[in-house]
Amino acid sequence: LPTRHNFLTEAVKRLLETGEIDSSTSEPTLDSNTLITVTSDADQVKQYNDTGLIATPTPSFPIEHVPVVKLITPIKRALHDAELDLIPDDFYTKRHRRHELEEKKQKNREKERLKHGYYQQNQLVERIKTMDKSSLQSIVSSIRHRTKDESEEKKEDEETYLDTLHERLLKDATELLNRYEALGMSKPTAVVEGIEEFTEREVNPVFHEAVKVEAIRQKARQLSTFDKHVKPKVSSRRSSRHVTAFGVKLPEFGYADYELPKEILNFRLMNSGQ
Repeated sequence: LPTRHNFLTEAVKRLLETGEIDSSTSEPTLDSNTLITVTSDADQVKQYNDTGLIATPTPSFPIEHVPVVKLITPIKRALHDAELDLIPDDFYTKRHRRHELEEKKQKNREKERLKHGYYQQNQLVERIKTMDKSSLQSIVSSIRHRTKDESEEKKEDEETYLDTLHERLLKDATELLNRYEALGMSKPTAVVEGIEEFTEREVNPVFHEAVKVEAIRQKARQLSTFDKHVKPKVSSRRSSRHVTAFGVKLPEFGYADYELPKEILNFRLMNSGQ
């Protein structure tokens, strides 16, 4: 099965496609260790090797620059144009501020993209440092199988080939990581130091007393406002929904006709007659 797509596989594939694994046989390249000397002394130039000019591909057809001509006619101004109101300062500032905000957003996006690239490159360098030869050999064999490159003869010393490939991978990844660090991506975030913790001893005790007095006053105002609220009127007839006995709600009573006992009626009649 082909290996999972990741940055390590892409780096190995790119290196195998170029065919420049051995740094001694490859063309000279510019890296962080390269020294550029500018001089007009012909004798000093003889001390260096001349590798010749690098052949650059030339286009097969010449590039023609066609000028673009556009006619612009002046706009006739009316007589009342001279009396137009001037642009207010707020509108002018807002108009230019919009472009500044767009540039700031673009810079922030570029900075976030560079931070993400630095994080990925740092992970790649750590993975190359800790990888073993079996993992590298499986990646190389998988790439060769997918590209069906069987014209290349098998190396007599596979161990040396893998060591050279690993060194070249680590060198290229470290070089790219150094470029990110040169841009300042590896700098930690600034930490504000020298800020002491805020304690109660630094506060004036008079301030504490004033805060306590104000809290008591606020609480008293709240209690007084609660007492001043208009209470709803309670009718003399208590509703059956609110009748309780010993803290337990009583059941609802049904309506029924009843008569008083005769003893009570006779007693009332006798008293009323007297």
